[in-house]
Amino acid sequence: MEAVHGSLLIGGITLKDVVGELEESSRKQNGTTSYWSGRVSVDAQKITLVETGRKYRLELDDGRCNTIVVSNIRVDRAHNSLELQFSSPPS
Repeated sequence: MEAVHGSLLIGGITLKDVVGELEESSRKQNGTTSYWSGRVSVDAQKITLVETGRKYRLELDDGRCNTIVVSNIRVDRAHNSLELQFSSPPS
């Protein structure tokens, strides 16, 4: 996994300074697409903005972006953050 930094887009809201880890691979289905999985951390105060099973857009500072689906949310009280586990949505 590689360390990443970027923004998480939730409808009309952008959560900036998202940090985490990303694993990127390719899968073939009607052409080649990029499949992402990993985890990112966001401020715990944003808990009302995130939910499992919902699609979000993750935009990385290096220009890559992809649609992701959050599969698990863990509260990290020590860092006052939420850890979001994600993957690309099924095709």
